[in-house]
Amino acid sequence: MNMRNVFLLMASFFILTSLSYAYSLQELNSTLYSYNVSPSLLKTLTYINITYNGDTYVALYKGSTPNLYFLINTTSSGFSFITNYNEIALLTDNETLMIALNQSRPVMNSLPALLGSYLNSSASTLNDCVIETGLNRGFTCTVENNCQSCLFVPNCNRVLYATNGPSGVFGEGIISFEASYNLLLASESTFYTSIANITASNADSFRNKINSAISTIILTTGNFSNNPIFPAPSSANFGLCGTAAGASTSNLSTTTGPSYCNAIGYCESLTYNTTLSSRLSSAIAEFNNAPFSSQQLLTLANNASSLENQYVIPTMRKEKLAALNKFLTSNLSDYNTTVNASALLLSHTYNSLLSASLYALQSNYTYIEENYLSANLNVYNRSLYNGLKNLTVIYNQVNATYAAILAKAKYNTASLMAIQLESPAAITPINLSYQELSLNNMITSRIDNTTAIDSNLSRISAAAESYIGPTISLVGVARAVDGPFAVLMGKALGLSYSSGMGLAVLFSVILSLIISAIVFILFYYLYYNLKKTKRLLINSKTKRNWNSLFIILIAGIVTYLILTYLFASAASSSPSISAFSASLSSSKSVVIAVNGNASSALSNCASKIADSVNALGETPIMANITSSACTINGKKSTSCISPYFYNNTPVVILSNGVYPEMKMYSFYGTMLFVSGNSNFMSLCNANAFIR
Repeated sequence: MNMRNVFLLMASFFILTSLSYAYSLQELNSTLYSYNVSPSLLKTLTYINITYNGDTYVALYKGSTPNLYFLINTTSSGFSFITNYNEIALLTDNETLMIALNQSRPVMNSLPALLGSYLNSSASTLNDCVIETGLNRGFTCTVENNCQSCLFVPNCNRVLYATNGPSGVFGEGIISFEASYNLLLASESTFYTSIANITASNADSFRNKINSAISTIILTTGNFSNNPIFPAPSSANFGLCGTAAGASTSNLSTTTGPSYCNAIGYCESLTYNTTLSSRLSSAIAEFNNAPFSSQQLLTLANNASSLENQYVIPTMRKEKLAALNKFLTSNLSDYNTTVNASALLLSHTYNSLLSASLYALQSNYTYIEENYLSANLNVYNRSLYNGLKNLTVIYNQVNATYAAILAKAKYNTASLMAIQLESPAAITPINLSYQELSLNNMITSRIDNTTAIDSNLSRISAAAESYIGPTISLVGVARAVDGPFAVLMGKALGLSYSSGMGLAVLFSVILSLIISAIVFILFYYLYYNLKKTKRLLINSKTKRNWNSLFIILIAGIVTYLILTYLFASAASSSPSISAFSASLSSSKSVVIAVNGNASSALSNCASKIADSVNALGETPIMANITSSACTINGKKSTSCISPYFYNNTPVVILSNGVYPEMKMYSFYGTMLFVSGNSNFMSLCNANAFIR
């Protein structure tokens, strides 16, 4: 069957079988056109239907050898190209082998005739030599049996014993000839058996047997001339021999030189047709081109993959990348945010579920980015969506636990700092602060056991509660009553903040003096009214009693003024975390002022405090104060931060300093002042009070 008939047979098979596959040839060709496969190329391709594990495919071949161009999955609606060469090889190897075997039938059918002609070109001479050495009688020639086959042929027997017997050059020649002749017969048998029984399933191994047999036959027939029982070739140069030698039996000792130096010429020369040998070798070479071996099949699959990439990949890349980006944009818009937040959270606290979920999601995401051309996007898209959903749930749970620990640590830190600001001599709060600092360091690095950390934080919080003083005190009353009046007076008089703060205690005394004056006037009015209306009888006794009352009143007023001064001074000089917290909760904004040149530590701390203010739902007001200018939210201001003190807006001032310092002021306005070097400011302890 010639190649045209092979392809016609395959084409008719395709026409018949395509009726049972769930696609139409028109739809398939239309798909190929959309991938820039030209109609002229399609006309040269042969369509072969393939079924594998319940799925259907169509393979498109071209050429006198089965060159695979495309492999398309036709199982579901629409078509998908198989571009992975290993998968192509798995799906098409059997079909390719059958096609290759059918296409190789002509050359395989020619091999027996070529081999027969080649062997027949010297068969009669070879058979004569077999008869002349007695090997046709069923006997063998060995040293042990004294070359029994030769004994039954008188002439052979004469030459054998004239040349030192079985161990001589003639005897050795017959032994070698017998082995070569048997090998020739065995190789012929292997060749004919293999060529007759070759199938697609054994094509590679049987072709190897055929190659080995042909190679052995050509080599064996070519080596017969080196056997001393045959004449020396006409081109022999006996001058190369160690002793004079020729085709006689008188000089038969072993000599150095070419093999023909010992030639006896007992049998006639074998003249195999070299032209037929060349034709046989050419036919074998053509036969070997057929893709029977796994490496040849893999090469075909790899070539098909490269060819598909040339036609299909540009369009497929555009289509699949668009589909992937659409999915990522619409369904995984929170991917980067959630993944980054999870990675950051895992750097601070260990959680096996969160770690495993994050790894699985990132692995799937990386795989789909690198293999979106061959991957099933529907499957992986669902996997990515579910993975992100699962990661989000776990992240929220772990983050809630970690956030609660952070909030408790921040509360403890602020409480302990406030206790030490208000009672710097207390020893136990200092010890608690060291414990809290150790826990804070663990929290900011990495937590391996959240339960243990939370338990220790609760213990410190409970211990700190016992050091927090009463919420109502005379100093607190003075701060609550006299502070606003002092601010009002400073604002009314147009004083600068520093001047007003210096006179704040005096303003408190003035307020008490005004109150005392009013009380004295009311008391005196009562006395005067009683006296005028005659309801008070004036005599020495009543006069003495009223004088005593006035003395007591004046003494009380003086005492009140002294106490006002003392309590106002205490309120002005002593910090109050509760007053700062009250101002923070009642205000809608917080001023964050950087005093002097802002180092990176100051800037970072100011940003952290601003984030905490935003988290409270209040507005951070950023100020920068230098010796030459003041800016509020980036704009120059002449009044700077003074108006915010008058409005009782909390002000946090951050400043560079040699030694760590923290002061809280809450009488003439509310202020938290923190100063220190870069190491201290990088801790940003002030942020703990923004809660």
